[in-house]
Amino acid sequence: SLYATFGDKETLFLRALEHYDATCLRPVLRVLGHAGGTQSRLEGMLAVYRELLTSPSRPRGCLLGRMAAEKGSDPGVIGRTLRQRLLDWEGAIYETLRRGQRQGEIPLQEDSRSLARWLLAVIQGMSITANVQDDPGALLDISRVALGRLEIPLTSPSAGPTIGP
Repeated sequence: SLYATFGDKETLFLRALEHYDATCLRPVLRVLGHAGGTQSRLEGMLAVYRELLTSPSRPRGCLLGRMAAEKGSDPGVIGRTLRQRLLDWEGAIYETLRRGQRQGEIPLQEDSRSLARWLLAVIQGMSITANVQDDPGALLDISRVALGRLEIPLTSPSAGPTIGP
């Protein structure tokens, strides 16, 4: 049984979250470390995330976002783990934005921490949108507006790498 293998619900959930992290979150974040400008890295991250959210082989939406909304404020290990995953994602976006500011690709008057938090909120909103709409174009529109807010135009609807090893 599952409990014989994992011991309890908490351990089972944490293992499921580890699997989700490895197969979903890391591929999305990995794009931020690719060579190229800020535009291509952010555009790539959003493209991989859109693909993840709409893939017919996966449940719609984002496990991390769903569970963070439900259990993120819990004081136990599950709540702490969910919060840390979101902070890691925010941190990766922040570093990308800071690099873009240092390279003159993003206006310096913007606070990169605030922008990272805002973009992560937009990304989690994309997850909700994917759950309630059967229109991948809606996610593309959200991506386009988000990058436009950063004054980084979306160059191509299919821009960016795909999910893979």
